[in-house]
Parts: sequence; C-alpha cells; structure tokens
Amino acid sequence: MAHFNVIARLVEMGLTITRQSNNLLATPRARLTDEARALIREHKAALLALCSPTPPTMPTGVVDWLHPCPICQGVIFNEGVRGGYFCPVCQPMKSEDIKRLVSIGYF
Repeated sequence: MAHFNVIARLVEMGLTITRQSNNLLATPRARLTDEARALIREHKAALLALCSPTPPTMPTGVVDWLHPCPICQGVIFNEGVRGGYFCPVCQPMKSEDIKRLVSIGYF
C-alpha cells in the first residue's frame, strides 16, 4: 500500500497522526483499531518521515516564485483540487478531498 493510501485510510478512520520524537501518536484513541495499529506499525518509518518536525529547506533556483508558508515557513505544498497551492501543515486537506484524489489515482 502506498504511503499516501495509508494516510488516506487513517484519515478515513477519523485518526490524526502526530510525531513525538521517534514515536507516532494516533488520536483520538477511541478510533484506534487493530487495522489502524497494523498500518501504523507497518509504515512507521514513512509516517515518521512525513511527520518530520522540521520542514525541508527550499532548494535555491528551483521554483523562485514559490515562497515559504508565511505562517510555518514550510516549503512543501499540496496542489488544491480546484487550483492553488496549500500548506499541508497550516491548511490540511479535508478527508473527502484526499478520498477523491486517491479514487482517481492521484496518489
């Protein structure tokens, strides 16, 4: 299962995954199922990388028109389904948008 499909499945389950040091925290705990635990264990390394505490730096000269997020200074952006670019930290995608993108094979 691709990492984005894992994230989409966890979002579908109503879970939020956050990183605490080298551990992952899934909330709310009441929604944590055996399936979710297995997915998190199997893809822990990838989820830890995706929940990196420090955003990567912008390589110089690649896209000089795209400025870091004014709120968190992150340089990774999601392309909106209706256009535009959105910071995944400050403006996370809605679960229905993730499901739609997965269903059309975007991820």
